[in-house]
Amino acid sequence: MTALFGPSRERLLEILESDDAESQLPITLAHHEPKAVVAKDGELWVVKKLVHDPEATVQAARKAKNEGREFKPEDAWSLMKPGQAIIRARTKTEFISAIKKMKWTFGTGVV
Repeated sequence: MTALFGPSRERLLEILESDDAESQLPITLAHHEPKAVVAKDGELWVVKKLVHDPEATVQAARKAKNEGREFKPEDAWSLMKPGQAIIRARTKTEFISAIKKMKWTFGTGVV
């Protein structure tokens, strides 16, 4: 299994503070596996928790087994969908401020 690492808080802030931040969205936050996604939801800047769809995961695992291949964690990760918003802000400035204040559980990143 390949561990997945998203950007550190510092790198995420660099991206968000850039002039082309919106063009770099969505950004996956990860620590060994995907945990959340940074995106725009309409006019709002958001961090949304990534969640598994158990039914879709079971179906994909069965399909892989029937095809004679292994169902890997990466396969399950690809099925994750954005769930509840952890942070929601109307402006990029408010969003950056919220990112700076939040408890960071997404690792130190290498991106």
